[in-house]
Amino acid sequence: MKQLKMSQILSFILSKQKIIFFVLTLLSGLWILSSFSDFQYYLAQGDHGQHLYSTKMAFDGHKPYRDFFWWYSPLMLYYYSFFYYFFGVTIQSILLGQNILLLLSGIFIYLASSVFISPVLSFMCALWYWTQRGMDFAYTFNHPGGVLLLTIILYCLFEYFKKPRNVYVWLGALNIFLLFFVRINMALGVLVLFFIFLSISNAFHQIPNSAKQNKFYFLLGTAVLAGSFLIYWYLLKGLPAYIIHQCFAYFKSDQVQHSYAIFPKLYDLLMMAKAFFNTNPIKRVLGGALVLSLVQIAFSITRKKVTEQETRTLLFPGICLFVLMMLCLHEFIMSGIVYRANWAISFEAMLIFLLLESLFRLRGPLLITPLIKVSIVWMVFGVLLLSAIDNYYLIESYKSPEHELIVGKNHIYTTQPLSWFKTVEQTTQFIKEHTKPSEKIFAIPYEPLYYFLAERDCATRQTAFFLFNNITEEQERKTIEDLEKEKVNWIILSNRIVSTEYGMGIFGQTHCKILWEYINKNFGVFTQFGEHLHESGDWATNHSTYILKRK
Repeated sequence: MKQLKMSQILSFILSKQKIIFFVLTLLSGLWILSSFSDFQYYLAQGDHGQHLYSTKMAFDGHKPYRDFFWWYSPLMLYYYSFFYYFFGVTIQSILLGQNILLLLSGIFIYLASSVFISPVLSFMCALWYWTQRGMDFAYTFNHPGGVLLLTIILYCLFEYFKKPRNVYVWLGALNIFLLFFVRINMALGVLVLFFIFLSISNAFHQIPNSAKQNKFYFLLGTAVLAGSFLIYWYLLKGLPAYIIHQCFAYFKSDQVQHSYAIFPKLYDLLMMAKAFFNTNPIKRVLGGALVLSLVQIAFSITRKKVTEQETRTLLFPGICLFVLMMLCLHEFIMSGIVYRANWAISFEAMLIFLLLESLFRLRGPLLITPLIKVSIVWMVFGVLLLSAIDNYYLIESYKSPEHELIVGKNHIYTTQPLSWFKTVEQTTQFIKEHTKPSEKIFAIPYEPLYYFLAERDCATRQTAFFLFNNITEEQERKTIEDLEKEKVNWIILSNRIVSTEYGMGIFGQTHCKILWEYINKNFGVFTQFGEHLHESGDWATNHSTYILKRK
């Protein structure tokens, strides 16, 4: 009787394992991300400040690009405005919105993976994303929204591969449309690949009237493209070309980099992967398993031992993942900036576990016994569990007064040095004490965090003044006109005006000479904060400020 009951329980668990591991995925994500409710590895006075302030501007009814400078597409401004509305205009509201994006990304990684991969490996794939993403996009709150949309699009593709239904076509097209308002270049590439992969899938499934279906795809893709264009036309109509160029910096001259050579960047990717899998012995075993999987796949293909079912459920999804991953790596390949490789992080995770699934299922020269399978699964799970625990204790170790920023209702912990916190708190407090709430200020070359923390608006539309921003003479004169019109009495000048970072320039020497001459003539140093006044500033650490007062 007991054996019968145990058999029934085991049978029930196996029949519901996809749901069980979904619940485990959800609970694990909530636990892993709970540490980030009041924590950010870095809070940049420039990039993060721009997002915090721009979201407030959008929340207050101002239009991006026209009324205020914005680096990216507009959707995430309005997404985060939702959290400002319900939870208050604070950093914590933005972190909540970001954590929901990260949680949903992991969940859709599980859902997409479990279409073709076992639930246990799909569960570990989501854990891999949450524990191995590191600082991810450490400089912006915008891109996690794009990663989520990319993952949902892949989920729609995989579901369509398994069972062709137009609901997945429409849902995928909707998310591509939304992606156009997060990252245009990613959306353009995905739009093309999405419909190509659908057409190939139809050939696998021998869908009748394929020509008619392809025509439908073309019309739907054209509608997505046209709809996106019309909305951007509405947002940008009448704006000077240089403003549009500055807000959508997709051209070669906008890339802050040293080289455009493609093959060295691909080599760098391989070296990054090698360094990752050499971190500890267990990761070396995992790396070896992935290499063996590639051998198994090559053997199965060359010996024609791959069944049609395995082609549809392993090889074709793997090719799609690889192509989409390479698409998402194009920003890194074009710029050489390491953190831009994070666009591909969800696809990388899924490709790793699809390779493991292939190793376990394909017939090849390697005999993968059940014991070996179980050993690999437990080793990988051990790495992920230890990573989650290590990350938790690392973050908790920074939750101390030395790493705490409290300004008004804003409360956050970061890993930045004590000198950064002192400079930000002292500068913000000074501005609050010496200006009226309705009074506007000016913070250069790129310090919008102070507009947000001090609750004082910027006197000008433009908030970033680096060399690569390509500020025109007309903009300089318009900025001066705004400073006069708004009767600005206080300017925050950070030590980042002299930057050793490539492409940033030296304010007043390499660019913005007219504006610098005006500031020197009409403003003088009133006080200063920070320990790095005579050093080149950077984006989030050695930060100091001069407070300039109108003469």
